[in-house]
Amino acid sequence: MAEPGNSKIVVPEPGTGQLGGHFSPAARDRIDVFLKSFVSFEPTLALLYSNTGGREPGSWSMQAVSSDIVDELAHLYSGFGTVVCYELDGIRVLVPQLAHIEELDKGMLEFSGDRLIAGCMEPG
Repeated sequence: MAEPGNSKIVVPEPGTGQLGGHFSPAARDRIDVFLKSFVSFEPTLALLYSNTGGREPGSWSMQAVSSDIVDELAHLYSGFGTVVCYELDGIRVLVPQLAHIEELDKGMLEFSGDRLIAGCMEPG
């Protein structure tokens, strides 16, 4: 947005949101091993939504992205007034598919095969 009397566009600094979901202990262990397997860059967990052809509705794949990509996307989305970086159960995550973010804001995330299923019921 341009300030009055100034043609320079002001883009807000990216923020970090907070999500209320959490990972099962097994999912957290698997994610930790995945992230620690990267040695050429400091990875950030990226969660990407799809329904995998209807087999796993509401499921997420995980990727590791570099801080350069995270920063670029965070700045791009902040220009639209949107957040794509979140803290989810103590882990920084990049979630570029905003239409599905509410699925990560409650319940437990557990793996089904290679995909995280959001909103699983709590054990007990």
